[in-house]
Amino acid sequence: MIKLEHNVNDIQQNLNIFLQNRLTNLSNLKDQQVACKERVKEIRLKINHHLDKLEKLVIDEIDTTYKKHKTEVEQVVDGLNERKIKIGTIQNNIGKIKDHASEIQIFLSIQDIQQNLKEEENQMVKIGQNELREIELSFLPASSCTSGIILESLGDLKTNIKPADKSFIRQEDSEAQLILPGAKKKMIFM
Repeated sequence: MIKLEHNVNDIQQNLNIFLQNRLTNLSNLKDQQVACKERVKEIRLKINHHLDKLEKLVIDEIDTTYKKHKTEVEQVVDGLNERKIKIGTIQNNIGKIKDHASEIQIFLSIQDIQQNLKEEENQMVKIGQNELREIELSFLPASSCTSGIILESLGDLKTNIKPADKSFIRQEDSEAQLILPGAKKKMIFM
């Protein structure tokens, strides 16, 4: 009977130890869940910061390139407007010469006007060859961005399952260790 009482006590003690172990593990799991979620948030913040930085670099490059080419095109437009005014002036002068000049004045003026027109034609050819370039801006996203997914994963969740450092302990097991070698052992059958 005493042995049965010891067995019941052993089981109760072990149950309490096991129960406390599982409750501690539950508490640790909750803390680990919170820590894992915080780590994911930290990674998200780092990724967001990195993406913000990349976006700023690209936007700055786009703005700088746009301003550079805008200035180039505006300079060509200004030059063409100046030439337009100059050609308009030449055209007005031709009209005035036809209406008011003598034939000798027309002859002398035509030489000068033809020289000016030849220079303008040469300049227009140069402009047509060198400065009338169609400038287009476009953005080509990196191949990792075009797939719709920048990252396949932020990381992996690792679950370690290992045996608890608790095991079932019976009082008779510890008593059995006290038996001296060579002592007679009794077999008890239940």
